Amino acid sequence: MDTLATEFFRHRTSGPAALVTSVIRVLVGLAYCYFGISKLGTLPATTEQFAAMGFGNSSVIPLLVALLETVGGILLVAGLLTRLAAAGLAIDMAGEIGRASCRERV
Repeated sequence: MDTLATEFFRHRTSGPAALVTSVIRVLVGLAYCYFGISKLGTLPATTEQFAAMGFGNSSVIPLLVALLETVGGILLVAGLLTRLAAAGLAIDMAGEIGRASCRERV
């Protein structure tokens, strides 16, 4: 079990590749942070948009999505818990892609 944990937390890149992946990580984190903060700043309008998409009129889901994008973006920028943050943001994006593809079929 020790080797599995060591392999999971080991740095996988070095040299120029590490710089490139770090720049991409920071840019993606900034984008998520920007859109998460904008959703938090306009939560009533975001709630209306989510209601129009069929998520109900509750502000819980938009708030959770906005917090996930904001906190996940901050974690990516800081380089902390990046895999956990990336997993949460990937689930967020999978939901968006699924919602968009279902909406196009109707």
